[in-house]
Amino acid sequence: MSCVNKAILVGWVGQPPKINTFKNGGGKMASLSLATTKKTRNKDSGERESATTWHRVVVFQDGLVSTVEQNVKKGSHIYVEGEILNREWKEKTITEIVLRDFGSKIILLDRVESSQPGSSGDYDRSSAQDKELEDIPF
Repeated sequence: MSCVNKAILVGWVGQPPKINTFKNGGGKMASLSLATTKKTRNKDSGERESATTWHRVVVFQDGLVSTVEQNVKKGSHIYVEGEILNREWKEKTITEIVLRDFGSKIILLDRVESSQPGSSGDYDRSSAQDKELEDIPF
């Protein structure tokens, strides 16, 4: 029997990604925080409720690091597929979604506004969604 360790997340980037270069010249890595929000309706009051979970995403795969560096910013809507990794740091356990192997993916879900005549009417996210992200503590 084989095992699978894979996380798939679709969410909003909470801060500008951090790009670090390895001191030994071995490449770059990117790290970012991704918010996923579950929206429900309270059974008693009928009011909408939401709960946001923050995920730490670390990217080591060169092509994906370039994609993050060039295209991902605070507020970007992205799909991430990678390995769940727990590691110890300063007596704490940190859970990360790590993208380094062949099966790792980042898909940009934002539509970019086009100034081309005859474009398909793509749009950019509204500033209201940016405000919603700023209100959530990281």
